[in-house]
Amino acid sequence: MSQDENLAAVVSTVASHAASDIGSFIRAQREAAQVSVRQLAEKAGVSNPYLSQIERGLRKPSAEVLNQIAKALRVSAEVLYVQAGILEPSESNAVRDAIVTDMAISERVRQAARAAGEAAKLMQDPVEPVRPACLEAARDGAADDLKRIKGVGPKLEELLNSLGYYHFDQIAAWSAAEVAWIDAHLEGFHGRATRDEWVAQAKLLAAGEETEFSKRADKGATD
Repeated sequence: MSQDENLAAVVSTVASHAASDIGSFIRAQREAAQVSVRQLAEKAGVSNPYLSQIERGLRKPSAEVLNQIAKALRVSAEVLYVQAGILEPSESNAVRDAIVTDMAISERVRQAARAAGEAAKLMQDPVEPVRPACLEAARDGAADDLKRIKGVGPKLEELLNSLGYYHFDQIAAWSAAEVAWIDAHLEGFHGRATRDEWVAQAKLLAAGEETEFSKRADKGATD
């Protein structure tokens, strides 16, 4: 077997394991919610055979499908993204983790819990703000539409561009220290990058995926 074939086999194996892990997790959440495969498929807007393949590890769902399944199961989409390897896991917090996986708690409460957890972490372990790497101009003269990120309106997009940030992959690469610098320099919008989880959104958008907000923004509805 050639080196390229060996590499392809390794990549295929890793992808298969990732699909199996997220599938098992979704099945466990579905069973805990006491719903059938058919019921979950209907709520998530996917076909019954497709969901069955996901649970058996035969298909790896996209971020958009994971978001639909999360809503149907009433769990945080972040939990599924981490299980699928789309997002890096954040530091464990027993109370916050219990809240984001509790099916009886609304998404608004989960988001508040995540934000509170991040704020508490920063208070306990403050980071020294560091300016993220910036660009003199957009690559190839074509900036990404940063308004597709929830929390970024025309004024903030203009401000980010003036600071040298034009692309989703720039924002996706920000560390906690760099987010702290951005938050401090968003005149009139301090803390917005952390509060609206810009980095997590940008990672999906940079990968060519969509978020619920970006879909609405593309249709001109951002309320």
